[in-house]
Amino acid sequence: MTARPANLAFDPATLLPLRRLIESAELSVARVLADAGLSTDFFTRGEAHLGDYFRLSERIALSMGDETIHISLRPLMLGTSDFIRDRLGAARTVGEMLTILADSYNVIHGARYNRIRAARGELIFEIDDADFPYSLDKDDPFLLFSLEGILVYIIVLLQSSSVGERAPPLRSIRTRRRFDPERPGPLGFWRVPIVQGAPRFALHYARE
Repeated sequence: MTARPANLAFDPATLLPLRRLIESAELSVARVLADAGLSTDFFTRGEAHLGDYFRLSERIALSMGDETIHISLRPLMLGTSDFIRDRLGAARTVGEMLTILADSYNVIHGARYNRIRAARGELIFEIDDADFPYSLDKDDPFLLFSLEGILVYIIVLLQSSSVGERAPPLRSIRTRRRFDPERPGPLGFWRVPIVQGAPRFALHYARE
């Protein structure tokens, strides 16, 4: 099933696991929210936006010293993402950027969860997380939302890159999550078909 974007806002209750993470780390919820520029009623107000999620996740990661914010049973040291972004400076094409991203995170996480493949005139970045050591159920709504956040991160990296070529057109997106077509969540911004309930998360780019 595919969906076109409509309302990009989402229910902040989706992020309640972040509140529980803050509390389990014996941190002040009010202080972490304030540091992220969010109000104290963030988790109960009408709607949230993707920028809220990224800012809050960053503050929690800094407080915990784990870039995965304890979603993975294998924590990542602070600075891991910066290290990988620095490696992207060696890329000459968008394809090389995607390969560096996939290979780097595979090495860091200890298995081949990410891969790049070409098919039917497309360049595809896939995340196969079936065996990833999550601390949550692999179909947990917050976890699925977080994986979509990773896809957003990759899209933005390509769009803001300086590898000497324009990022190829994004043709479609795959997500394991199922959603109301009127509320596609963070992926709806790019106005391309979103295939929901897919076996893997993926970005499909035009290869020309």
